Amino acid sequence: MCGGRLSVVEESSLFSIRRLLLAAGAAGMVASVAVGPVAGYTLQNVLVSSFKSPGPAGTVALTKTGAGTLNLSYSLVGLSPNSEYEIRFNNRKCASPGAAIADVAFKSSGKGTSFASTILDDAAALTSKSARLMRNGTQVDCALFADFNGDGDVDGADFLTIIDKPGAKGIVDLQRTADPAIDRLVITLVGLQPGAYTLRASTKPCSSTHHHPTDTILGYQWGVSQSGGFKAQTTVTHESGFEAWVSIRVLLDGQQIVCAKTYKSFAP
Repeated sequence: MCGGRLSVVEESSLFSIRRLLLAAGAAGMVASVAVGPVAGYTLQNVLVSSFKSPGPAGTVALTKTGAGTLNLSYSLVGLSPNSEYEIRFNNRKCASPGAAIADVAFKSSGKGTSFASTILDDAAALTSKSARLMRNGTQVDCALFADFNGDGDVDGADFLTIIDKPGAKGIVDLQRTADPAIDRLVITLVGLQPGAYTLRASTKPCSSTHHHPTDTILGYQWGVSQSGGFKAQTTVTHESGFEAWVSIRVLLDGQQIVCAKTYKSFAP
């Protein structure tokens, strides 16, 4: 295992029943209340974008349901407390000014975070090349969208989990990279209580209460201070066994507090 001492996240490490290539974490802050839960969906035209700036960080995901509804989910940490922000969907990559396709306004919590999982009434957002985090009309950060179907401007993601439950809210996604042997795991969770946390990618559905160590494909361990949020990006070797991944389980001090279904990409 590999771990690192962080400013807010006290200690973190990635473990796997297979091989570990590299682990790295970054700290966050505390959570706000979710806008509203989204019903289950199939992975069609899914876009994922991750902000990685030293200040605000987190993940934005657009998912199209089987019924054609467009869902927006975002989990952000490190924001200025009680501040107005916008997520701006843009038709160009970050190096170009481009034009706004859609804007979503929100206000950060008193601890500098925000989470939402809700409906977006603008299907054109799926044509976005980038997501831009705006504050007072000024761009704070920009991130390219990764296309789940593998035909976007950057390599797509393999798995996506949106957690919107008491005890933890956030987004976990496993992104492909240019190297087919390497995957990038991005975790952004908010609403956490102080304690020792473990995140497990499991081969068992949430309906299964029995857990065996071999059910865990990979996992991540960390401790959370009073700030209560967590953001990490970890690089792992891609394994064929990942195809058995069906859920994410979050444990606090060894006890499971949250389980959420993991959705798979259509990409080969």
